[in-house]
Amino acid sequence: MKPLTQNIPLLVGWLLTIILSFVVGLKLSSKNSADGQPQNTPANPLLQKSSSSKNNSSLHSAHSPRENPQTRTIADFQSSIDEILSLSSGTEITHKLLRLLDTIPPDEFPDFVTAFQSNPLSSLHQPEYALILNAWVELAPDEAASYIESNDLSGNARQEIMSAWAAKDPIAAIAWAKERLDDGPTNDWTVGLARGLASSDPQAATQLLEGLSPGRTLNSSVTAVIPYVLQHGFDHTHDWVTELSNEQLKTTAVRAAARGLVEIEASRAGAWAENLPGIDTRRNASEEVARVWARQDLESAREWTENLPEETRTEAAQGITRVMAKSDPQRTADWLITMGDNPDLDGARRTFLSTIQNSHPAIALESVSTLSDPTIHRRYYNGILARWLRRDHNAAQDWITTNADLLPPAVLKRHQPRQ
Repeated sequence: MKPLTQNIPLLVGWLLTIILSFVVGLKLSSKNSADGQPQNTPANPLLQKSSSSKNNSSLHSAHSPRENPQTRTIADFQSSIDEILSLSSGTEITHKLLRLLDTIPPDEFPDFVTAFQSNPLSSLHQPEYALILNAWVELAPDEAASYIESNDLSGNARQEIMSAWAAKDPIAAIAWAKERLDDGPTNDWTVGLARGLASSDPQAATQLLEGLSPGRTLNSSVTAVIPYVLQHGFDHTHDWVTELSNEQLKTTAVRAAARGLVEIEASRAGAWAENLPGIDTRRNASEEVARVWARQDLESAREWTENLPEETRTEAAQGITRVMAKSDPQRTADWLITMGDNPDLDGARRTFLSTIQNSHPAIALESVSTLSDPTIHRRYYNGILARWLRRDHNAAQDWITTNADLLPPAVLKRHQPRQ
């Protein structure tokens, strides 16, 4: 995984803009009222130590003075977290967690996070974990990021920390993240950075994406940024994709944008995909449009696919097949035959076989011969039959006996019933 250092020169041109827009724009407002002690005070004494007349209802209240008359231990925090997570109401859990977070100074967050992670229910409360990390970033982003770097290898935590930090102070977040690597195939620091920038400055996020190398980090970063592009509407998303200068980025962005544009207006997304520049770009977009559209309205998506030019129809057929094969395998097999014998349809044919080979092995076996490359027929026959024989030996042997003339001699010899 390449560090962000190689991409930093691409960011220099917009750093000043970020400083002006973020440092001025992210001043936090203090909008909490003095309402007195809230009702339904929990029995746990830590939960009673909310900010009293200050900041009991907002995460932004983390910026209010935090009085800590006594040192709290991990055990104290565990007791409070146990009480909160045992509640049946999600709203009440969030409310009481926010009140407790209002009382925690920066130096107590490591123990608080440790206590939360040790709770058996914590894996079921990832939104609450995200709230905790965001509250810590509001107070001490550097310490929060360093703690997560050493103590939590999960990609979600790293993305959450960096996203919150980039939205709050992008210059500092970039400086911290530029040398950070991830052990996994995706650099989650970079993905979080892209998401955080996109929430406040899409142009800055685009500049970051333009400098990334092809791979999983780029793909995940595009996925993180696309919702912020889509929120501005169909035309804006079209322009954003069209103006990308990095061709690899554009290929990835087209797929991600296509999925979102179908949700906005499916028929318009279809027309958009048909008119994109570049055959590969159109093929990629057509597959995604067909797949998402088919989930919404299979018949309309199928009709659109059938009327596409041959160069893109084959890819769109793969998108249709992913959906239709799950609900009606036989109809899908028949439909693929009507689509012609173009070798490019092999992508859809292989998708069909992989989707139904376990649930409907007989239909899959009857469809193997439609693959344009005869050299792989034997591999498909052997694989499907071997799995079927293990699951239902008698049914598979009956099919082999009845359809012996469909199978290559070597396959028949290997699997036919022994006399």
